[in-house]
Amino acid sequence: MLFNSALFLLLFFPVVTLLYYLVPQPARWRVLLVASCYFYAVGIPAYLLVLAAVIVIDFTAGILIEQSTGTKRKAILAASLASNLLLLGVFKYADFLSGNLTALAALIGWNYSLATLGWLLPIGLSFHTFQSMAYTIEVYRGAQRAERHFGYFALYVLFYPQLVAGPIERPQHLLPQLHRPPLLSARGLRGGLAGLAEPCIMSGLQLMLLGLFKKLVIADRLALAVDPIYSDPHLYPGAALLIATGFFAIQIYCDFSGYTHIARGAAMTMGVDLAHNFKATYGARSIGDFWRRWHISLSSWFRDYVYVPLGGNRVSAAKWARNVLITFFLSGLWHGASWTFIAWGVLHGCYLIAGRATSGIRASIVTALRLQTMPRLHGAMQSLIVLALVTFAWIFFRAESLADAWFIVTSIPAAGAQVLGLLRGAPEGVMVRLGLAGLPIAKHEWALMFVLAIGVVAFDQRRWHAPFVFELALRPAWVRVSAAYALIFSVLFLGVYRTATFIYFQF
Repeated sequence: MLFNSALFLLLFFPVVTLLYYLVPQPARWRVLLVASCYFYAVGIPAYLLVLAAVIVIDFTAGILIEQSTGTKRKAILAASLASNLLLLGVFKYADFLSGNLTALAALIGWNYSLATLGWLLPIGLSFHTFQSMAYTIEVYRGAQRAERHFGYFALYVLFYPQLVAGPIERPQHLLPQLHRPPLLSARGLRGGLAGLAEPCIMSGLQLMLLGLFKKLVIADRLALAVDPIYSDPHLYPGAALLIATGFFAIQIYCDFSGYTHIARGAAMTMGVDLAHNFKATYGARSIGDFWRRWHISLSSWFRDYVYVPLGGNRVSAAKWARNVLITFFLSGLWHGASWTFIAWGVLHGCYLIAGRATSGIRASIVTALRLQTMPRLHGAMQSLIVLALVTFAWIFFRAESLADAWFIVTSIPAAGAQVLGLLRGAPEGVMVRLGLAGLPIAKHEWALMFVLAIGVVAFDQRRWHAPFVFELALRPAWVRVSAAYALIFSVLFLGVYRTATFIYFQF
């Protein structure tokens, strides 16, 4: 089920939230579990069996790990992790592996091919397995007691707000919240409009509105330009490819952070606080800083369960570089069974390695230009450089093949000459010279796209210390109401309604 569908917004969410507060506290987990199963089954119901297998395996493993000692505990953990990775591998990577082996065989002259399974990837399988694996790892480390209630553990994996695209929760953060009563009492909700004055309800609804605005008004509008250009980049000049790439950087941020806002808002209305996944992402001043702000729940997962066990930064420079490349290779592979995602991940790893290798040179440049005396200018320059590097890497993430990605990379340098030619020409030929005239997008839509793209980056710069809804909660009532109405009318009248799925659903 899509968060931006009428089924969710007008029926599922209000009914489930109302039932949650109407039933007695001991039965609320049942309401959420049934609702979460239905939420997922709207796609392909049979894939609930895959989630059931993950739940049974890791629920049993958690108890056995807690009851065991020595090498037996390690063996149980290994079996649990292997089972999760096997399920993920079969559904997500089997066809990718067989296709590459077939291509390799043809390259060396073998008449050999492997049959592909052709199975559709269960929505959000990478998120389910990583969240469930986090549970068994934390039990093994002694940071989490094994859950003895099967229903609550199933809800931990299936909790509908973050079921298909995270945030990837840790058990010590989410499980206690599922057990305890919510922050808002049933009496407050039954009290009519007075219940909406409670911070968790109002803040949750406002966060959902902000998420819908990011998805429908910004991300889906930018997709009108990005999707056709990236589907066949050979038809467009470098300037159009450069614009589409810049738009995609904003599109994927608004699409994914918009989903996270809706997920966190829906959970917040039931008194559950999900993890933050984004913090002023495009205000980062280094690539390492970017990964502390982008998809935080995943980057911290790889840090804690892959990078640190490999030795982290407590090793020689060569081994540290190896650890970084392994971690980002796996991160790219997690995003999709394609060499484009792997290239994207490895490129970010190379960014980090290059950043450490050039730290001395960059410090000398800062000193020579006396940028340390102009911290705001220095910070802005750092953020612009990081934004450029991240946007360049998005080419590989969005391109449909490495060949397309390489074509875009080699075509973009010509964009400078095209822009200079644009400045010398007549204004009525702008779309033609940019190579955008063939797209069925009105001039006012282009203007709105550019305004929204620039506005998102500027607005996002202020969101590091004070998230929008919590800053809004401190404002007078008329400001809060005006902001809510502005978001509602923007979504209704500026939204692009084509029921587009969220980008991260494919992972």
